[in-house]
Amino acid sequence: MNDKSIIKNLFKHMQWADAEVWKVVEQSPTIENDKKIKLLLYHIHLVQFLFLKIWKNEKLDHPKEDEFNNLIEIREWSKENYSELNNFLDECGENQLEKIVQIPWAKGIEKKFGREPEQVTMKDTMLQVATHSNYHRAQANMKLRELGYDPPSVDYIVWLWLGKPKP
Repeated sequence: MNDKSIIKNLFKHMQWADAEVWKVVEQSPTIENDKKIKLLLYHIHLVQFLFLKIWKNEKLDHPKEDEFNNLIEIREWSKENYSELNNFLDECGENQLEKIVQIPWAKGIEKKFGREPEQVTMKDTMLQVATHSNYHRAQANMKLRELGYDPPSVDYIVWLWLGKPKP
């Protein structure tokens, strides 16, 4: 299995896992008013959106959280982004994955850690997007549990056991 196919698998899992969380959110009308859930879901999809813009060398203009009237609008925005992301991955060559990527907010690392950040490749940042989404999806699931809902089981191995279902 080459790097591109591994990344495509991780991104397919990411999209499925996000969709599983969205199913719980959509079936629970009281969640609509929870600011923490809205912020987490917005943040997950914002990071996915921004990295895609970076990979495509596009301007990082993005909608702000308060521009979304409800959670459904965030979900619809994420679906549009997934479509673009999937197209990008289909067209991306294996050699592109080794391309050095400039992250605009990386300079903040120097202030925080006292050293300049190392260079990262597109592949590195793609792995970051998948793991970052997992991290915040887990936070969203914890919040769902706090609110009395049964969060979905979205581990990668579960996705594999289920035959890699589509979102």
